[in-house]
Amino acid sequence: TRFRVGSSLQDGLYARTPRSVRLPRPFR
Repeated sequence: TRFRVGSSLQDGLYARTPRSVRLPRPFR
């Protein structure tokens, strides 16, 4: 579904984001 794909992309972006820059997820 559209939501599933969106969350997948979000997870991918967060996975690539350095821990120091990582912030609390604005999404769930």
